Amino acid sequence: MIVFIILAAMILAVVLYNPPLEKYIGGNSFQDVHIIQKKIHAYSGIDKDMYMKYITELDNSKAFINDPDMAAKSLYAGLEYLRTVGLSVPCGDSTIPETIQALSVELGNAMEQYILNESLSQGVRFEPAYLNENFLHIS
Repeated sequence: MIVFIILAAMILAVVLYNPPLEKYIGGNSFQDVHIIQKKIHAYSGIDKDMYMKYITELDNSKAFINDPDMAAKSLYAGLEYLRTVGLSVPCGDSTIPETIQALSVELGNAMEQYILNESLSQGVRFEPAYLNENFLHIS
């Protein structure tokens, strides 16, 4: 009976407290990148093959964040695929290419910040393409 009461109290504490799952399994370390990617996803149907290549390269960039050179190469390849999606729009009067270009610059800035922080922590040289004109907040 006492075991049942203790078990019920533990379950009740877990239900009431309900800690976020990220506390135990780790949070999303690229939250701002994922927000930008959600905006970009609206254009995924324009050229599905190029979009999937962009996703693959960006996933590689996140996976290899501990190797700044590899992460940067994957990032830049992915951004080129993303720009190609914008160029695949069938009509010439669309603002979609400019929108995708702006989102790719925003994505490049966000990902380069992660790569730069990692390269600084490792003491490795990194020459960003998108962050050259920006004031950086190094964490």
